[in-house]
Amino acid sequence: GIVRHWHSFEYMVQKAFIHGGALLHFTNIQGFQKRKSGAQINPHYMLMIPKFANVLMSEIKEQIKNKSEKTYKLFNWFLEHSNQYNYSKVNEGKPDFKKWFLHQSADFLFYRKIRKELRKKFGKNLLYIFGGSAALPLETQMFFDSIGMPICQGYGLTETSPVISVNTPEDCRFGSSGKPIKGVDVMIVEI
Repeated sequence: GIVRHWHSFEYMVQKAFIHGGALLHFTNIQGFQKRKSGAQINPHYMLMIPKFANVLMSEIKEQIKNKSEKTYKLFNWFLEHSNQYNYSKVNEGKPDFKKWFLHQSADFLFYRKIRKELRKKFGKNLLYIFGGSAALPLETQMFFDSIGMPICQGYGLTETSPVISVNTPEDCRFGSSGKPIKGVDVMIVEI
């Protein structure tokens, strides 16, 4: 068969993984959902388009909502505080102890169970998810970070450069596609 790469950012991240000595596995949505190929592969890192992350987030929220409206409201209340805690800690460098405590409580009540279920699909080794090909909504990025499965967003313009910028696990900002990579200058101009 032929493997087609539709997005240069994804392709370049794959090349970086290969350069680092990683073994790459390819799967499709059907294989991932029906055969649970993610759990069989048991990756440490995963490339995911934002659309799939959005769908996954919606499915998780829907499952919680189906338990009870009260549980769903409580989950959203905790999620809002977790998101505020993570945003202020990461983007502003100002962690808030009260919000940290609420985030830890949410992890105990909700996020651990969500991660456990996701690891049945993704495998138990998953550390980080990398995304590209489209803008990652801030809500989606915050959601996955709060539940303990961060998405590092990157940007590459297929027509001109495979990778322009990328968030890394060590240096990630919410609502950003990361810093320009070494050797790349970025200039924003108004035409």
